[in-house]
Amino acid sequence: MSFACAVDLPSLVESFGNAAVTLSFPYYVISRVTRSRSTCLQRTAFEMICGHYPDEWLRHYQRRDYASTDPVHWDAFTHSAPYRWQDIIGLSKAERRILDEASEAGLLGGLSIPVHQPGGSILLFKPVGLCIPSTTQSTRGWHTLSARSFTSNCTASRGHRRKGRHTSSHRVNANA
Repeated sequence: MSFACAVDLPSLVESFGNAAVTLSFPYYVISRVTRSRSTCLQRTAFEMICGHYPDEWLRHYQRRDYASTDPVHWDAFTHSAPYRWQDIIGLSKAERRILDEASEAGLLGGLSIPVHQPGGSILLFKPVGLCIPSTTQSTRGWHTLSARSFTSNCTASRGHRRKGRHTSSHRVNANA
């Protein structure tokens, strides 16, 4: 199924997974990151809508509460175009450790494609597993596909969750 034919969140998830595999990305995640509007305490909510990551990495990530300091999520608030994880600068030791541990778990060459939604939340499409050159047609292609498809389809289908062999859904509230 193509992105253009996706009519709800489950079909969009299936389309994204198929596209990731077709482009030789062995892993992928679609997540939503939202910052609170409170000025006294900055909170971030992280929701994994679907994903195909190594199970051990997911358990490790959750045990360590990495959602609260994951630089891949934080950088989405300052980017409107796709960005490579290896290009994130100014990392703290804790943030560098997250990316190093992800790499050790087989999550090399991550790419984040942020889609900013009304209300301030950000959908992050994250195909992972290749060394990605800094300027590639595929990077621009992923941004175009995700922006067109997810913005029109996912917003209307909010609340639908697909549970399957390689799909999981997690909501984590993280203090930052």
